[in-house]
Amino acid sequence: MELNHESFEDLVGAYALDACEPDEAAAIEEYIATNDEAFAETERLRAAAAWLGAGGPLVPPPGLRFTLLTRAGAVVPASGADAYGALTEGFEAEVAAFPRDATHTRTQNGLDVRELVAHLDAIDRTFLNELRAPTSRAFIDAAAVVEITGEALEQATDSSFDEIVAHWDATRRDLLDAAASATDGRTVMGYGVDDALVIRAFETFTHLDDLRRIQGLPGFVPDASVLRSLADLSMRVVPYALAVTGRAHPGQSARIVLSGPGGRSWDVPLAPGEHPSGDPDVTMTVDMLEWCHRFSDRIDAELVAMEVEGDAAVAFDVVAAAPAFTGL
Repeated sequence: MELNHESFEDLVGAYALDACEPDEAAAIEEYIATNDEAFAETERLRAAAAWLGAGGPLVPPPGLRFTLLTRAGAVVPASGADAYGALTEGFEAEVAAFPRDATHTRTQNGLDVRELVAHLDAIDRTFLNELRAPTSRAFIDAAAVVEITGEALEQATDSSFDEIVAHWDATRRDLLDAAASATDGRTVMGYGVDDALVIRAFETFTHLDDLRRIQGLPGFVPDASVLRSLADLSMRVVPYALAVTGRAHPGQSARIVLSGPGGRSWDVPLAPGEHPSGDPDVTMTVDMLEWCHRFSDRIDAELVAMEVEGDAAVAFDVVAAAPAFTGL
């Protein structure tokens, strides 16, 4: 359910009295999360209702506490170009500072640091080549990622670490330029250009974090707007991840609440091609960074800390399926 100004005005009074249907309440909470005037009006009416003692003590509708706690820093998702640009700049700074005598250190995905940069360059260049081609292939799966990476490592055998980094830096700049000049409606391996850049941003974030962790440094925390973009994309992928892992739940939905920078709640169908309606079958609250690390297969499903209301088995299926499309 999507609201405009008129439908918001029709519902906000009932919302202030906790008299909305669950889907109406969820729609209002989503609407006020990005609309300052609507948020202020909602707060004014709820305060008035509480002062009047309307119907006794008011119990906030589900999700409102999270909305209010994060409202002060309401987040607008970064564009794909901004997310990719910010994270590649962060990665560039990380590799520039990385000790050159430690580039053969193994990272979590089994590649050493030198190979990791070559891998990132190879996959970024694959997206670049697909964007430059008249038409793009439909999909790139994990097996293709491994094959492309293997070819790139063979080609980089005689290259120094700094040469590999410089090649990746040129690739990422070319990819941003190509994306900026892409025609409307252009797709890259089944994704719109903006989503394709978010995909590349997500992997860059994962490997940037890999580099920090092998040095014993704190994990990297992107800007909240960048995290929101990564999370938005992940929520659209969840139904397909459930399907390909045999964990889909047709006719059911989950409310996934991510806490921390860039967080919010999403009502997500648990099978492809469906749309949530009514109350979710499960509500699961997870830390934003922990969710992103699980999505990129950097934490085991059993270790994901989450609060669950409803069917815990369904919640586990969601986190278990999350990294279904993750490559290296």
